[in-house]
Amino acid sequence: MLDVRGLTKSYRTRAGSLTVLRDVSFTVERSTLAAVIGPSGSGKTTLLNVIATIDRADAGQIWLDATPLHCLVEPELEIVRRRDVGIVFQDFGLLPALTAAENVEMALLMEDASRRSRRARALEALDAVGLADHANRFPHELSGGQKQRVGIARALVKKPRLVLADEPTANLDSQNALALLTLMQRLTREAGIAFLVATHDSRLLEAADRRFTLCDGRLTP
Repeated sequence: MLDVRGLTKSYRTRAGSLTVLRDVSFTVERSTLAAVIGPSGSGKTTLLNVIATIDRADAGQIWLDATPLHCLVEPELEIVRRRDVGIVFQDFGLLPALTAAENVEMALLMEDASRRSRRARALEALDAVGLADHANRFPHELSGGQKQRVGIARALVKKPRLVLADEPTANLDSQNALALLTLMQRLTREAGIAFLVATHDSRLLEAADRRFTLCDGRLTP
């Protein structure tokens, strides 16, 4: 489903070229929870950004099913981001002036759909993460765990094939982190979604179907 081949990524710094990803290759199948662990600065966020097409690799290939993401250009990449890839942010990324339902609905604004249809899909996504009764609450009225579940609902509302999550449990207490982990496991089974998660959480690593270590830019199983 996700097939990454030979990804290499470098950045220019005042000290010279800094290689963050070195010939990274791996696959993630549908209905799989995959976790990437590595020290801070090892390139985990860069890897997720490149797969999400937010950033570009210097070399390598990224296949999402039969779609060669590495060959696409804007606005083709925008269509992929809007339709096929969901992103969950460590800091939740919710707009404070919008309710939970409105934050989820934001992911659908570029679609050719009515306001009623967008709202119905947003409520359906919130129900899937157990927050149907919190749809009209604002972010400041939600706990950290609830905010992160709204973030997952926002990623799911597009019905993506792949969800990328950057340290999704980092800002959660133990109880909420465990609840979020259980939710991701359920969604991989029931919705057939592939999750690729960058994490330091040992419980998430233990529960993952696949585990990778990223160190000095190199990925190992």
